[in-house]
Amino acid sequence: MIKQFFQRMIGFLKQRIIISVLGLFMFGAIVWFGGPLISIGGSTPLGSVTARLVVIFVFVLIWLLYIIWKMARQKKQDQEIEQGLMQQPAPTNDKKSISDDEVSVLKERFSEGIAVLKKHSRKGGKSLVDLPLYIIIGPPGSGKTTSLASSGLNFPLAEETGQQSIRGIGGTRNCDWWFTDDAVLLDTAGRYVTQDSNSEADSAAWKGFLTLLKKHRRRRPVNGVMVSLSLADLMQSDEANLNRHVNSIRTRIKELYEHFGIRFPVYVLLTKCDLVAGFTEFFDDLGQEDREQVLGLTLPMEEGTETSPVEHFQKSFDQLMERLNSRMLNRLNQERSMHRRGLVFNFPNQMDTLRIRLEPFLRAVFAANKFQETAMLRGVYFTSGTQEGTPISRMMGSMARSMGLEQQETRSQDVPERSYFITNLFRRVIFPEASLVGSNAKVERRRAQLQKGSYIATAATIVLSIGFWIMSYGNNGDYVQQVGNEVLDLETQVDRLRPEQSKLTATLPMLNKARNLSSGYANLDHDVPFSRGLGLAQDTKLGEAASDAYVRLLKSAFLPRLSLQVEQILKTPSLRSDQQYEALKTYLTLNSDENYDGESLARFLEQSWKQGIPREYSREQQQILNQHVAALAANGPLKLNIEQDDKLIDNVRKVQQQVPLAERAFSRIQLTPEALALPEFNVEELIGADAQLIFSRDSGEPITKGIPGIFTRDGYHNYFKDAALPLLENLANEEWILGQKTNVDPDQLNAMVEQMEQLYFQEFTRQWRTYLNDLAIKKFSNLPQAVVALQLISESPSPIQKLVTAVKEQTLLDEEALSFKDNPDQFKLSQRLRPELAFASTYKLLEAPAEGEAAPIAAVLAQVGELHAYMNGMLIAADQGVAAMAVARETNAGSNIIARLKLQSANQPLPVSRLLGQLAGSSLNLVLFNVNSYLNNQWANDVRPFCEQGIDGRYPLDRTSERNITLVDFGRFFSPSGILSTFFDENLKDFVDTTKDPWRWRTIKGASSPLDAKSLRMFQNAEAIRTGFFSQGGESPAVRFTITPVVMDSTITRFLLNIEGQRVVYRNGPIRPNKLVWPGPDQDQEVRFDMAPTPAGKRSGRSTTGPWAWFRLLDKSNLRKTRRAESFAMTFRVGSRKAVFTMNASSIVNPFQLQALNEFSCLDRL
Repeated sequence: MIKQFFQRMIGFLKQRIIISVLGLFMFGAIVWFGGPLISIGGSTPLGSVTARLVVIFVFVLIWLLYIIWKMARQKKQDQEIEQGLMQQPAPTNDKKSISDDEVSVLKERFSEGIAVLKKHSRKGGKSLVDLPLYIIIGPPGSGKTTSLASSGLNFPLAEETGQQSIRGIGGTRNCDWWFTDDAVLLDTAGRYVTQDSNSEADSAAWKGFLTLLKKHRRRRPVNGVMVSLSLADLMQSDEANLNRHVNSIRTRIKELYEHFGIRFPVYVLLTKCDLVAGFTEFFDDLGQEDREQVLGLTLPMEEGTETSPVEHFQKSFDQLMERLNSRMLNRLNQERSMHRRGLVFNFPNQMDTLRIRLEPFLRAVFAANKFQETAMLRGVYFTSGTQEGTPISRMMGSMARSMGLEQQETRSQDVPERSYFITNLFRRVIFPEASLVGSNAKVERRRAQLQKGSYIATAATIVLSIGFWIMSYGNNGDYVQQVGNEVLDLETQVDRLRPEQSKLTATLPMLNKARNLSSGYANLDHDVPFSRGLGLAQDTKLGEAASDAYVRLLKSAFLPRLSLQVEQILKTPSLRSDQQYEALKTYLTLNSDENYDGESLARFLEQSWKQGIPREYSREQQQILNQHVAALAANGPLKLNIEQDDKLIDNVRKVQQQVPLAERAFSRIQLTPEALALPEFNVEELIGADAQLIFSRDSGEPITKGIPGIFTRDGYHNYFKDAALPLLENLANEEWILGQKTNVDPDQLNAMVEQMEQLYFQEFTRQWRTYLNDLAIKKFSNLPQAVVALQLISESPSPIQKLVTAVKEQTLLDEEALSFKDNPDQFKLSQRLRPELAFASTYKLLEAPAEGEAAPIAAVLAQVGELHAYMNGMLIAADQGVAAMAVARETNAGSNIIARLKLQSANQPLPVSRLLGQLAGSSLNLVLFNVNSYLNNQWANDVRPFCEQGIDGRYPLDRTSERNITLVDFGRFFSPSGILSTFFDENLKDFVDTTKDPWRWRTIKGASSPLDAKSLRMFQNAEAIRTGFFSQGGESPAVRFTITPVVMDSTITRFLLNIEGQRVVYRNGPIRPNKLVWPGPDQDQEVRFDMAPTPAGKRSGRSTTGPWAWFRLLDKSNLRKTRRAESFAMTFRVGSRKAVFTMNASSIVNPFQLQALNEFSCLDRL
């Protein structure tokens, strides 16, 4: 009793709906009790009762929606099965057909049965999809229907309609649907098995039937198959008929396996066992409950073994026979009739003879086959539904035939109809094994994969969550330690700060550290990394404490030093009046609760530091200071812990009281948040992204920075005009700044507004002039970029035209102001006051002189287009260098568009004058850059190689070198028609002014020089060398000079000088000049001098050889200039003896002691 109770309880708890509800309650408990413990980013989203109720409600709602969806899906599947059942047509054959009325009745009975099942399902039964389903197959007349009708099962349909099943007429025509409490039994028509009436129709109907089952019961279309076989068919059929039955049954089982793709158990039911002689008499003593037992053998399941099910059948059948024989003696004692006792006695033998036909049958149907899966034979059972017909006695027939006697006919049975061995076969054997069936392999694999994946995902989620929580806990611990270390470092820096360190910069290391503490003031809005999240993050708590510490340091350390800084600004002598007023206001704000203005404080200090007041902070330091000031201002009002300088305040107030209110108001109006919020005017906003390719600023400011928005047409009409008067009134009431109240009446205020407007116009004009004079054409870096920029500028609408139009639109504040142009005196005065008159000449560029004529700006843009075509021509030229040289010469001569554009720019107003001049200058500079590249290329190819090999590092250019420049190479390089002269004349002569010393580049319309100044000096030195060595003409150097003796030691009787075959002899006689030439006539290239007499054992002179022998001897003869440029003194010395001569060159331009020789060097690049 207790065991049954617990079994029922466990069965109840195992139901999915119960498990689901329990899980729902568990989730609700976790949310309710554990929700407040979950913290995310310092907050507890499930801390409130409402939040937890909402989460639980949402989860329950999702659960209910899932249940409803599942029920709807199951209902849909049931409906599809029902429709399939009701729409299944009754097959016909050529011999007999079902009438339309019969089909109508069949469908009606289907509907009735389904309705009963639905009602039964609502009472706690299962749906069509959930109920186990068994198919009963067998030849016609095998007793399938009779076995079901006599089974004793509970059929709900019978309770409602009086019918147990939906059946055919005169036998099972298609299939009978037997709906029981525990399963659905499909009693198929015998013709589905044999398919001998109309094979095509029967086969199609059979396969269609299987398809219907598989479609709506994908996992397990059936839970088992019962093969029904009449003992009469088994015992009396000849071999041909029996083989036909075997093949039909085997084929149908194979089709079931292949079609469903599952492995299911097969139960063989041998019906009509009452036809075995003695069956009724042998079991006649059994009561109702005993007849419901199972007679047969259930075979063991040994998957993976080679043992055939038929081999198990032999052993199990022997055991069955033993049980029957053990019962026989008791039955013999109970019977009185000799006839009945004979039947009882022979019954076991009669049963044993069945194996003769049964074993081959089972072996044929269930034999293993390597080409197909072996059917799962689960058991063989003997049943009897009704006792009709004449019993069969195989044993008596065999004995009679062996003795040659005639077999006596067995009497027909005349007993009450009772069923034997059917009820428990279904209830206790077959139905409990509903789960024995395998599932569709594909469906189960997919289901198993999904289930396995969900298990793995769940396990991984749990493991990862635990791991992440452990990681987060550890990381947060490390983070807390990190912040603690940072705080210790900060405390060290705070301790190092001394009161005497009054500079603001002294506090920067400490404040930077405090501001940038992890999760501190600068990082309050940072995203918490996942590695520290999951509800354990300590960032918010640490951040609040760190932020508070930073603000305290600002007020205790930074604020007093900031007050001293403002004092220094107030004491600055060069401070403008408006700056001084704002500084005073800021100074008072630092210690005021009532009049505190944090935005004004931060704005003033930022502007002061930006303007270099005081000049002690770098740009980077200014940015850092601005950050700290902004933080300080945002946490006001402020209270100084030091006294302010009252005397300084009084002095500044006295000065400011003398400043006109209109002037202070105009300075203030430019700094109001509304004015600063007005959009600036800049060329990028005007032109777009192309502005970056065209424009730049000479000051280095980005082109995105322009004219303050208050100095635009919109700023004037929509802000200044409306804000001037209220601002004046507010300033008049700022008595806390000046220490006195300013009393002004309405008429005075209106006059001050006019004064403010005059100041505004002046500043308006100044701002626009400054901006337009700073705006420049971006310098061209290469020809492609220049061509692109010029194309953009010349295209319509041109950026220049847009800029001119914008100047007119923004500066023409009032068209009536242009009427002053008619009065010269008023125009001259107003031009300094009104922006319209200051830019009137710019407006004219957009005004056509007469109807039908183009505005002057069109001619300007046409010239820009011509320049674009000119530069594009140079870009596509075969040789850009040659083209650049031609352009440079044309520009120098003033005969091309660059020269004309440069000239035209001088006659244009702002901003066109600057832009055109820069276009011309930038284009010419690019031309000269290409000229430079071309010349250097020519230099590298035509000059530099020869210079490296034959000139550089040789005498006389290098006085210390032992190598000489050959006279041929010297002439080839330096002669009037030599390499260097030819290069200069062909490439540079037109660009160099040789009339000046030093030589200068001719100014090419304001452009830069094409070559470096060193290059020009090199060519000037070459010209000096050429003049000195080639004054006689020709391609070889030639120098004429005279040598005259001056004085000679008395110990010298004769002095002989031989210069390459030219002899000079002096014997202390008359002084006569000697005309000589270098090089001399001899080819031996020797120069020597001798002094006679020759001292014993000593040299008498000196000799030198080589093409430059004479110059080398002069280097050693103390050659020196005299008062005349062409005259030199030289001393020849040997030991203590010497001879002094004078040498006179033929010209003042001569090669002797020529400085150009010492300076000349071939440059690597010009």
